Amino acid sequence: MDCPEGSKTRDPVAIIVAVDWESGWLLGQGAGPTGLLKKPFPVKHFKVGDAECLVAVSGVGKINAAGAATFLAERFQPRTLVSMGIGGAYPGTGLLPGDVVLASREILADEGVLDGRGRFRPIEEGKLRLVAASAGRKPNHFPVCRTALSRARTLLARDGRAVKVGPFLTVSTATGTDERALQLRADWRGLCENMEGGAVAQIAGRYGIDFFEVRGISNAVGRRNLRLWKKDLAARHAQQVLFFLLENSGTWLKGPGG
Repeated sequence: MDCPEGSKTRDPVAIIVAVDWESGWLLGQGAGPTGLLKKPFPVKHFKVGDAECLVAVSGVGKINAAGAATFLAERFQPRTLVSMGIGGAYPGTGLLPGDVVLASREILADEGVLDGRGRFRPIEEGKLRLVAASAGRKPNHFPVCRTALSRARTLLARDGRAVKVGPFLTVSTATGTDERALQLRADWRGLCENMEGGAVAQIAGRYGIDFFEVRGISNAVGRRNLRLWKKDLAARHAQQVLFFLLENSGTWLKGPGG
């Protein structure tokens, strides 16, 4: 399916959310938005200052997220892929609903095998590989763009916006017990649990595209009690932080084509 006339963008920032309400506030702030596509993934175009932006709604989970990231990479050649949405905070992080977190790296926390004692081991500790081996990369770990992260921290600090930075864990099955939450925290030292970011990071790496991730905390990871979740608050706060960064994209990101 071809994009409508006039829909081409140059070096866009491509944002992936799992569900549409994770980007509604952001779209309302930018110039536009204009719907580009409905299939295979809904994609909208908008502008924040000089930044050309796309938002794609992938659907929940790693397969959907990888599909959306691949589609955006092939069709639009973005300079940056951003994973945005809500997430859960692991025990011991001190995070509360409404807090905003930035990923220092993404970890695929349940891509692996169980050893003879029933303990999880990353798949790359054996002879299998998620991606081609590269110097200095730990098994199951995928980097964010260090330049974008460093600049984002500086910009946000100058503006008095509090964020916490640390590893994010991507899982296929959302954690539903306190015991599992504690185990994941002990294994990976993760701040935030989600179901898409690691897939976007892996695809971004394959295409040589910068990756960045911002999430709002909606709940504590552990025994699930949806009545305590603050999804709307978490989604809005994450979008507000990303909007601020897009307003300052000339400082935050590499220049188009850079």
